[in-house]
Amino acid sequence: QEVETGWASVVRVNVTALALHTTSVAVQVHAKPITSSTVFVLPSFSENFGIAAAEALMAGLPCVLGSGVAIAGDVSQADAGISVDMNPESIAAALAQIMANETRRIAMGVNARHLATGQFSVEAMGANLARLYSTIIAKRKTNL
Repeated sequence: QEVETGWASVVRVNVTALALHTTSVAVQVHAKPITSSTVFVLPSFSENFGIAAAEALMAGLPCVLGSGVAIAGDVSQADAGISVDMNPESIAAALAQIMANETRRIAMGVNARHLATGQFSVEAMGANLARLYSTIIAKRKTNL
């Protein structure tokens, strides 16, 4: 039997403490060959997260995201891409802006990878989940 370490063990302990039913706390990472791309575009009116965009960020791709993609604001704020209105002109303008300046495109790619590692990686998401469970448990203990 494997010994869990890091955030996975914290999550399992907290799931048990909260009396939540689970058969497994497992994470699978699927690498996709997107590294040959230059820019990732997700022109969407609504995405509750945008996992494809997070994967592109992790690969170091600047992103052009529809303003309805939940992480579009984070991407823009980190200068890892551009959030656009959902019309062809806005999408084309963002693509042209990124493609016209190689130095900025490379910097945006570095920012993309940094953002993804810091906020959307398995480790970051696991640590956030562990903190959430710890907070819930602490609040339950104070309400007893």
